[in-house]
Formats: sequence, structure tokens, C-alpha cells
Amino acid sequence: MEKLKEKLETAGIKLKKEDFDKLESFFELLLKWNRVYNLTSDPPEKIPERHILNSLLPLKFLDDIKNEKKIACDVGSGAGFPGIPLAIVKKDWKFYLVEPRKKKCLFLEEVKRRLNLKNVEVINKRIEETDFDCEVLFMRAVSPPEKAVSLVERYLQNGATLVFFAGKSSKFPSGFKVEEVKVLGERFFLIRM
Repeated sequence: MEKLKEKLETAGIKLKKEDFDKLESFFELLLKWNRVYNLTSDPPEKIPERHILNSLLPLKFLDDIKNEKKIACDVGSGAGFPGIPLAIVKKDWKFYLVEPRKKKCLFLEEVKRRLNLKNVEVINKRIEETDFDCEVLFMRAVSPPEKAVSLVERYLQNGATLVFFAGKSSKFPSGFKVEEVKVLGERFFLIRM
């Protein structure tokens, strides 16, 4: 976790000690639950950089996205990336963690309880089954870009912005405004109508 702190500082992201402590607690809970529930296939030494750091990089541009109500949704939250790390740091935001798999929702509820994250609501559904007010959506390791956009299109039509964590593919359907943002060499795409 010390390397994580260095990388965050390199990116210009400063965390309060209490936030870093909560990130460490989240990491410990993830390791404990991962032994039984297989929440991530990555070895423990890779998780801080590959998942926690990657989840926090949007802090570099998040305040530039129109979000008056400060309501965000982590689509396909899985083990809580990026929703949990962002909720730890952005306490004044509301985060919906949408996850269809019950065992992962049980983990997310436990993290919410243990870390006292009052700004988190876990929703055990697919994004297509939801209907709530949301201005920013996060998708990380969920679907190819074209399918990802179609899953959240009705939110985009209502003015939301999708923050898509880029993998190898970056082909999006036409009819959307797509802006690429790079932080520490990681690519993110902001998609709007």
C-alpha cells in the first residue's frame, strides 16, 4: 500500500490519512473475502495499483464533470472498483453500486457497514433494471465499449456522463460525444449525448 501512496502523489492526488486508512481496511476486507468468494483473480500484491489506484485516478478530472447533485453510479461494481475507493474520498457524493451477483453484493454491504460509508447504496440488480437519478456513471471491466454505452444510454439521454475505463478497445457507437482523458498513462473516456 506504500507504493499506492507514492503513485497517487505522482498523479497529484492527495488523500487525507483517514481516507488512506479506510482504503487499507477495504484492501484487508477484500483479501479476507476473496479467499472464499473469488472477488478478484489478481494476486494481493497487484490489487493496490491495478484496482485501487486505477479507481482513484478519475479524481483528477471528476470535479470538471457537470454533476450538480453529486450522484454517481458504479455499473457492475463487482468487488467495489471504482465505487468504494471513490466513495471513501468523495464523502459529499452519493454512490450507487449496481451489481447483479448476490455474493458480491454481500461483500459490498459488509464493506459499507465496516467502513461506515453512509454515502453508498448497494443495488442487487443489472443496470438495465434500475431507474434512479444519476449524473455520472462509471464502467470498469464490464462490457465492450459499444455494449457499455447501450446499457446506460437512457441515463446518457437524461444528461449523465459515462466515465469508461478504457481497455484495449475504444470504439464507441456514433451519435455520442467522446472525450479521452489520460492520467498516469491510463485511458478514460467521457461519453455524453
